[in-house]
Amino acid sequence: MGKRSSKSLRRIALEISDNYPDKISPSFEENKAFLKEIGFPSKRARNVVAGLLVNAAKKESI
Repeated sequence: MGKRSSKSLRRIALEISDNYPDKISPSFEENKAFLKEIGFPSKRARNVVAGLLVNAAKKESI
């Protein structure tokens, strides 16, 4: 079993994917750079949200 991200980080990832659907990509590095660009504060949280956005982008492309 892996780590589970907190509900607040999952909610943030969902809001970002809803507000910026054209900016989300299946690339972790691109999502991480985008989150840094919009001013996401914490490095750890930015990495977690970028990973969640990758999973969401891959699910949408199926």
